[in-house]
Amino acid sequence: MPEQNRPPIAFLSRRFVANDVVDAICDMLGPEIDCQPAEDLILRPLPPEILSRIRNADLLIAIITLDGNSSWIQNELGMAYGLAKPILVFYEEGVPTDGFAPMVSEYVEFKKNALAELIRDKPRLVKGIAAVVEKQRSQEQEAIHIAEQQQLGVIGVFRNRLEAFTSFRSQWDKEPKRIDIVASTMEGFRNFSGDAGHELLERRLESGCTVQLLLTDPEFLHFRAENENVRVQSIQDDLVETEHQLRQLRKAYGEQISVKTFRSPPTCFLIATSSHMLLNPYPYMRTAYSSFGLIVRQTKRKDDIFHVYHEYHFKRAWKEAKNIVLENTEQTN
Repeated sequence: MPEQNRPPIAFLSRRFVANDVVDAICDMLGPEIDCQPAEDLILRPLPPEILSRIRNADLLIAIITLDGNSSWIQNELGMAYGLAKPILVFYEEGVPTDGFAPMVSEYVEFKKNALAELIRDKPRLVKGIAAVVEKQRSQEQEAIHIAEQQQLGVIGVFRNRLEAFTSFRSQWDKEPKRIDIVASTMEGFRNFSGDAGHELLERRLESGCTVQLLLTDPEFLHFRAENENVRVQSIQDDLVETEHQLRQLRKAYGEQISVKTFRSPPTCFLIATSSHMLLNPYPYMRTAYSSFGLIVRQTKRKDDIFHVYHEYHFKRAWKEAKNIVLENTEQTN
C-alpha cells in the first residue's frame, strides 16, 4: 500500500499488564488507526528496540489509567518527543498530567465507566490524527528529497538566471582552469548579469583560464525566435556581434578560447567550472533567462547532475559540433 494511503501507525505506550480499558480504546481507534503495542519486548532501561519502533511509527499514543501509569510510559513519551513524533495521550480522569504536559500534542480525558463518549468522539480524533500524520509524512518525505538532491549535488534553485548567476559568481571568479559554456549568443550574459559577455570572458582569460563556448548553429536560431516570439533577425544579429567579440578575444588570447556551434535548438543554458555548474532551461514561450536556474556541484557520484550534464550536454555535443574559425569569417567542420 502506498505510504500516503496506509492507516497511521501508532506506537502504543502502556503498562505491560492486562487492562480491558486500554484494549477497548485500541479497538475503538481501529481500523483507521493501527495501534501497535510493544508487548513482546523484554523490559530493560530504554531498549533500542522500543526507540526503533517509535521512530518507525507515525505517532505515539499513550493510554494512562489510574492503575496504569509508569516510568516506562514517561520514557517512551520522551523518546517520541525527541523524535518529533506527534503524541496523543488518553488519560483517565484523576491522572495527573503535569510531568509530561509540554511534550503532548493533544490530551483526551476519559472515564472508565463512560467509554461511549470516546466512541462518539472517534470521527474527530481519527480525522485529527490523520491530518497530523499526513503533515508529518509530507515533511519527512521532503527531508528525504532534500537529502537526495544534496547527494546529486544540488546547491540551490533560483527564480531566474540573474539570481542564479549572482550566487554562482564566486565560482566563476575564482575558477583557475577552465570554463565551459552552452548558450545561444553572448547577449544572454548582458540580459541577466548586466555585464557584456565578452567582458566577463576576458577577465577569466586574463587570469589564464581556458574557455570553451558552445553556441547554437545559426540554422537553428529560428526555433528559439519562434519560441520566444522575437524576430529571427534580431537573434542572428546577436550571433554576428558575438562572433565579432569572440574574434577579438581569440586575437588577444589565442587558443585559450575555443568556439563551436551545435546543430540543435537550444534547450538549456550552461556554465561549468571544474567543480560547479549553473543550469538554466529554455521553457516554451518564454526567454530562458527569465526561467529558474539551478546550481550544482561535482560529487563523487558518476550519476550526479554535474557529471551527467557535463558529459552529455557539453562534452559529447562538443565532439559533434562545428568549429568556428575565429581568425576570419569562415566556418568549417
